[in-house]
Amino acid sequence: MFSRISHKMILTFLLVSVIPISIAGIYSINLATDSFQSLTLEYTQMDLSSSAEEIYDFINYNKSDMTFLSKSPALRDYFLARATHSQSEIERWKGLLEEHFLIFCESRSIYEKVSYIDEDGNMVVSVEGDGASFEVNSDIIENFSTQQFFIETMKLNEDQAFITAASASSTKKTTLVTYAVPVFDEFERRRGIIYSTMSAEYFLKPLNESILVDEPIKKGSSLFLISNTNVYLTHRVGEEMDSGSIVEIASLVLSGREDITSGRSGTIADLQNWIITYTPIFFDQNDTEEFLVLVEVMEKAAVFSKVETFSDAFLILITSAIFISILAAIIITQTITKPLKELIAGTKRIAKKELSFQVKNPSDDEFGFLANSFNDMAKELEIAYSELEDKVKQRTIRLQLANEKLRALIKELKEANEKTKEASKLKSQFIANMSHELRTPLNSIIGFTDVLLDDENLDEEQKDYLKTILKNSESLLQLINDILDLSKIEANKMEIVYQKVKVEELLRRVHKLMAPLVAEKSIYISYECLPNLEIYVDKSKLRQIMINLLTNAIKFNKISGKVKTTVSYLNEEMDAVKFEVWDSGIGIQEKNFEAIFDEFQQIDGTETRDYQGTGLGLAISKKYVEMMGGTIWVNSVYGQWSKFSFILPVSPGEKDNDIQ
Repeated sequence: MFSRISHKMILTFLLVSVIPISIAGIYSINLATDSFQSLTLEYTQMDLSSSAEEIYDFINYNKSDMTFLSKSPALRDYFLARATHSQSEIERWKGLLEEHFLIFCESRSIYEKVSYIDEDGNMVVSVEGDGASFEVNSDIIENFSTQQFFIETMKLNEDQAFITAASASSTKKTTLVTYAVPVFDEFERRRGIIYSTMSAEYFLKPLNESILVDEPIKKGSSLFLISNTNVYLTHRVGEEMDSGSIVEIASLVLSGREDITSGRSGTIADLQNWIITYTPIFFDQNDTEEFLVLVEVMEKAAVFSKVETFSDAFLILITSAIFISILAAIIITQTITKPLKELIAGTKRIAKKELSFQVKNPSDDEFGFLANSFNDMAKELEIAYSELEDKVKQRTIRLQLANEKLRALIKELKEANEKTKEASKLKSQFIANMSHELRTPLNSIIGFTDVLLDDENLDEEQKDYLKTILKNSESLLQLINDILDLSKIEANKMEIVYQKVKVEELLRRVHKLMAPLVAEKSIYISYECLPNLEIYVDKSKLRQIMINLLTNAIKFNKISGKVKTTVSYLNEEMDAVKFEVWDSGIGIQEKNFEAIFDEFQQIDGTETRDYQGTGLGLAISKKYVEMMGGTIWVNSVYGQWSKFSFILPVSPGEKDNDIQ
């Protein structure tokens, strides 16, 4: 059944594969066991931290109780009675305050004592109880001005609290936790403190009955709450924990190990029978001098029981894998080796273009089918190769013809491009010449019209005619200037002359220039600018941008509308300045936000048909802003308002990358 080569291959496989797999398996078991143990310890630490967070929330909830009492209306009324009423009125308000404290204690039922101590340290109100019933203790006449909790609390600000776990309960065998918060009257004067105590047993009540989900660990675990000075507060043990184990665990917890009370979370896993995890609970995250420590002690055997089960299962898995690998090697060696060698030899012959080569086919199984397919492929390749050579020759001829046509087309495109450039140049020259020729007579018309308007012999009708001539001439002159500027920009003949510009002064002059337009429609116009704000730009172009934007804001505004200009730095680095022109006009539809910056574009619509204009102002403004390294855009609510914004760098060469 097996050839000699197969025997050698199997023997070699046993030597080079089974032994390394065995070593790797044992190493993997150890590594996986260590990882599993680490994950288990990590999980217990996370679970303990979660329990500590619940206790911390409980502490904060109690702090909020004391803060609530310190700001209660009953206290404020008592302060007012002390300042303005007789002793009988003070006693009446004190009685109401005692009733308020009594209702609070009965509603919470977790405090052993809740008291109000005035600013001199005298006990004013004290309510005491055992959780089931409470009563007012009105016989206590005691001064606490020398007590640490009173001194420390009187130093605190409003909403701060003093918390400590240092006093023993008079009714229970447990340690008390003290809460104290300062009290301020309506004039923010210190009027004493609210002082309360509660049993440490309540700190474990917010937690669930089980520490971990697994039942064995639940039965073999216990919780201890101690202070950072290693003072025992309270504890909770597992369901089946015997007294001897409890004593042993308590000795471990209270042994005075510095790592447990160090203020950091951690795990002690080097003990023989137990695993100890601990985490601190700070009364105040900003004060680490006094805090609680939540300690969990678990039986090591219960925690790592699943780890041992996992190790046994993993060992069985490795053994099975080795056996299956040996069996598979025997089968694969005999089934694949020989046919594969013949196929490899065939592919090498085909690679050398020996397309007439045929692989021998001694069997009828899948490898035999593969050999037949390989032989058929070789025949097809021989035929395809022959046909491919003919097709390559034909395609080469077609490609040469296509290249000739492409070269001719490229030549035609170059000639057309040259003609287009020449036509654009002639157009720019024509526009410039025509604009220059038209400006000369228009300036004469404007000048003579101004002279005629000064004639006192003219009647009102003649003056109206002359004013109409003057207004239309100026509009035509502005149109010619815009066309000339646009022509210069397109011909790259427009130069930028940078200079330092005081923005506030420029805004003042431009807004003064808008006075006649504003007066016609009774528009309220204003501006806001940081004082002494300076920017390096082309002053004339910035002025023209502001004139164009303000003119549009006034022209497309409503009667008695508003126009506001705002200028400020874009960011804290002050490397760019943002200009905004807002108006309460007719607004712009969002679909037209991009189109309004194109040459000779105006918004179609009923509202805008009554407004005159060529649509060059915004186009020129956009080109000026971009030439100076800035960006311009518009925001608007149709029918309500529009706001044009643009950003310019403070000095040449700076670019702003934060434009939204």
